[in-house]
Amino acid sequence: MGRVEGENYPGLTAVAAITDDFGLAVLQEKSDRDRIGTRLRAKETDEYVSLAGRAETGMRIIERETLTLKAPDESDLSETYLRLKEIHRKAYSWDPPEIPTADASMTRRMRSYVRRWVNEWDLRRLYPGAELAPEEELEMRPTYEQDESLEEQSENDDSGPYGTAN
Repeated sequence: MGRVEGENYPGLTAVAAITDDFGLAVLQEKSDRDRIGTRLRAKETDEYVSLAGRAETGMRIIERETLTLKAPDESDLSETYLRLKEIHRKAYSWDPPEIPTADASMTRRMRSYVRRWVNEWDLRRLYPGAELAPEEELEMRPTYEQDESLEEQSENDDSGPYGTAN
């Protein structure tokens, strides 16, 4: 994100997205903000100490600089639908059919609408004439439960925090 001192990559822009409740659920309630840096530094290698600093910087960015995107209104939805339909038409050399659009909702994110439109167009394109009854889960709630099996590393594993040491 361009915030690690001494590391700049001109021309590279980073964009990150998280759920609205991530900061509260993970950084505060799970206490990751207070534990992660200490846990990584305890590995006592330069690589993990560096990773701890990066993790702490990332958590500060999440807490202090997160921008909440506004929910799309009818105008946003209509414009995006038409532009996306044109992109799909050009990409697959076909004429995507009209899809009923759901009403704008304060809790439904743009990505949900886009996913629905693209999925339905893809299904209609790949299975012409098939009877489609798309179902949609309106609200997905991510879980932030930790999978302890991901923490286990064999004592002979020298892959480090970034993957294989090859």
